[in-house]
Amino acid sequence: MKKILFFISIAITVTFSSCTTSLTTANSVQPGVKVQTAAEADLSVKEERVSATLKGRLNKRYTLDELKENAIAKALESANADILVDPRFTITQKKGLFGKRNKAVTVSGYPAKYINIRSVKPIQPIGSIKLFGE
Repeated sequence: MKKILFFISIAITVTFSSCTTSLTTANSVQPGVKVQTAAEADLSVKEERVSATLKGRLNKRYTLDELKENAIAKALESANADILVDPRFTITQKKGLFGKRNKAVTVSGYPAKYINIRSVKPIQPIGSIKLFGE
C-alpha cells in the first residue's frame, strides 16, 4: 500500500512540476500605425474583351464570390493584365446528385495594365496658405 501511495505522489508531483508554456507577443510597429503613400497611375486598356470560365462546386468553404474572384484571376493571367475593366459575369447552375450545386462562372472584360506609376504630392493644408501678402 505504501508503494502505491509513493508512486501516486510521484505521479502527482511530476504532473504539477512539468514544463509550462508561456505566450508572449512582440510588435515591430506600433498598433494602429499605417504607413501609406499616395500614388496614381494611368491605365492602358486593350480594346478586345477577354473571357474565362471557371467551374466549381459551392460549399461552406467555397462561395460564389470566391468563384468570381478566381475567374477574374484566370482571365487576368491569360491576358497578362493587372486589372479587368467592366467585368461581366454569366453564372450557370446545375443541381447534382443529392442536391450538390455545381456552378460555372464566365467573366468577360477589358484587360488593362498600370503604366506611368507616380507618387502624388501632398495637398497643402488651407490654414498654411498665405493670402494677400500676409
